[in-house]
Amino acid sequence: AHAVTVTVQASHIQRNLAFMERHAVDTGATSMQPSDCGSSDAAGVTDGREDEGRGGQGNVHDPATVNFTCCICLNVQPAREQAIMPCCDTPGSSMVYCNSCIAIVNEMAGEDELPTTCPSCRSCIRIDESTGEIHRSDNTGRCAMCCQDRPLVNVTRLCAACHIGLRIRVSYECNNCHQVSQIPHPMWRYQPTPDSFGTDTWFCHKRCQGQTYWKIRPESLAQIPVQEWPESWAGREQWLEQVRRRRGARREYDPDAGSRATAERDEGSWCVIT
Repeated sequence: AHAVTVTVQASHIQRNLAFMERHAVDTGATSMQPSDCGSSDAAGVTDGREDEGRGGQGNVHDPATVNFTCCICLNVQPAREQAIMPCCDTPGSSMVYCNSCIAIVNEMAGEDELPTTCPSCRSCIRIDESTGEIHRSDNTGRCAMCCQDRPLVNVTRLCAACHIGLRIRVSYECNNCHQVSQIPHPMWRYQPTPDSFGTDTWFCHKRCQGQTYWKIRPESLAQIPVQEWPESWAGREQWLEQVRRRRGARREYDPDAGSRATAERDEGSWCVIT
């Protein structure tokens, strides 16, 4: 099966090179060689993404790479379906995602009233509903809760962390007086494990009246969406599996949804058909 896959991919690459060779002849450009594929000045040939209304966002990838494997749904897809992440998109990176999976990530975050984050680095991102372009959350300012200069969520004037802390109200135990308090900040992010105290402090308004360390109460753990678990809790794969299942269910319902969504986008409207 591996040999067949390699043969198919090689066939795609050869057809792509042949097309570019014909294009070079028709336009009078210098004939291309396979070694020119990764060059930025190879007859001005790109992978076509800038022509899809992305405005040059993201990197120009190797035009000989006609397919990629999404790290979430694990489907092999044409390069035009690759999501251009404004935070982590680098040539040659193996951590790539398709537009459909990123749309589901955005959808799931909206259902939980949480900011949309990049699956790789967890930077806050947003999707332009009119074009489908993915952007960084660029609304930066002083958070009204933690008083730190960070990207702010919508009009709440809160950073993403404090917004999440207010949205998910959980109880924590103080490591000093062992009293229980609710904290409007996701202090669980600083816990190496669900049952250990965190590595950052928050003011204890109970007996301590000072900065102390905290850990989430066991009965509150179920309130935290798996996509908000710290990396040390090994929750990322569970989160991606939730996205993968939803993506798979939609493909079973309509196997052509991905290609039809692309057709809609190419006609000038961004629409993911579900």
